[in-house]
Amino acid sequence: RKEEKRGEKRRKEEKRGENRRKEEKRGEKRRKERREENMRKREKRGGNRRKQEKRGDKRRKEEKRREKRRKEEKRGENLRKEEKRGEKRGKEEKRGEKRREQEKLGENR
Repeated sequence: RKEEKRGEKRRKEEKRGENRRKEEKRGEKRRKERREENMRKREKRGGNRRKQEKRGDKRRKEEKRREKRRKEEKRGENLRKEEKRGEKRGKEEKRGEKRREQEKLGENR
């Protein structure tokens, strides 16, 4: 009778040890899966960040292009204005020369 009880106790202890080991294995498996899942999520987030950075780069490039175009247009306008001023000056100088010639002719008479 005592021997049977001892045998039962030993078997129960062994079974408890086996169950503990199985549970630990399951826990390790769960932790591993969780870790992998988190890694995938982290990679995904990194991908989103890269997409956002690309969008920002595109926006900056477009802004630069617009700024260049604006500067070119302004430069063109300034050149046209300068040409007009030059033409006006030319006309005024011609008038001045004609006036001087008239004055000289008037003095000569």
